[in-house]
Amino acid sequence: MTQEQLTALGITAEEYAVFGVYEKMFLDISERLSELLDLRWIDIEAGQLEVPMESYPVQFPCALIDFPQSEFQDETHGNQQGLMFVQIRLGIDLYEDLHMVDGNDAPEKGVAIKRLQIITKVHKLLQGFETEYSTPMSRTGIQSERRDDGIKVFVLMYGCAAKDDSAAEVYAMKTGVMVNIVKG
Repeated sequence: MTQEQLTALGITAEEYAVFGVYEKMFLDISERLSELLDLRWIDIEAGQLEVPMESYPVQFPCALIDFPQSEFQDETHGNQQGLMFVQIRLGIDLYEDLHMVDGNDAPEKGVAIKRLQIITKVHKLLQGFETEYSTPMSRTGIQSERRDDGIKVFVLMYGCAAKDDSAAEVYAMKTGVMVNIVKG
């Protein structure tokens, strides 16, 4: 994350320096996905798609980022190395795009193809994406959710190894070891 990006988000370098792996990963993935102009909403997964249709708190197509599972092991001085899974829920309002007004015309396949291309575009952005604290992301699976509200949801799963040093200073204080930690 560059200083310009942090400034645009209202985050200081000091604040960023104490972020854990989840905050950093969310920021980096959301910045990466913002390159895809097809997406109108990028956010942390918070159950937005389970809110009644008349009051959806998102715009479509959307990408909701979640971290459903991580396993970490201790290294030295409070650092941890872990295996992280990143889940991207892509919500697409198919009803809006494919609804037939008179019931006599078939929906245009081109519209469906354009919506499905969002999956491929997201995959191209995330497959192999790495940061200074993580290995390249690799897709581990994809599912779709059957819904009755006209929203089609595709769930893309990625995995990577990540280093979390957010507790390194705490560890040093607890053990009584004086360590000069420089975060960059």
